Amino acid sequence: MSADMDSVEYLVVGVGTNVNQERFDGEIGQRAVSLRMIRGEKLDRAAVCASLIKNIDLYFDKLAKNGTDGIMDAYREKSAVLGREIRVIGHDGSASGRCVGFGPGGQLLVDTSEGLREFHAGDVSVRGVDDYV
Repeated sequence: MSADMDSVEYLVVGVGTNVNQERFDGEIGQRAVSLRMIRGEKLDRAAVCASLIKNIDLYFDKLAKNGTDGIMDAYREKSAVLGREIRVIGHDGSASGRCVGFGPGGQLLVDTSEGLREFHAGDVSVRGVDDYV
């Protein structure tokens, strides 16, 4: 990300999506899933990518017009981490605990054994502390 106090110049976001795998071997096979495995049919990867970009663009427009208020309700509703035990690895250390919400700026709020912590960036796993990969 490149930003100053008034604006963000660019932001790099990575999204990993398993599209057409029919199975996963080894230990990961017990946890991993693909869109093909869920839908029961092979998908057009270009169409999946186009749909993903279209939806990112839709939410970016809402964010640009209304700030975080324009997207936070949907973000909470679709969250894979809210209310779950998670592990976060951030630039200022790591923590395990329960995700209890999101701050007004989108920061992740994690209730840890040391108290409430806020994370503005980092890697998050919903696999839990003991099964973290």
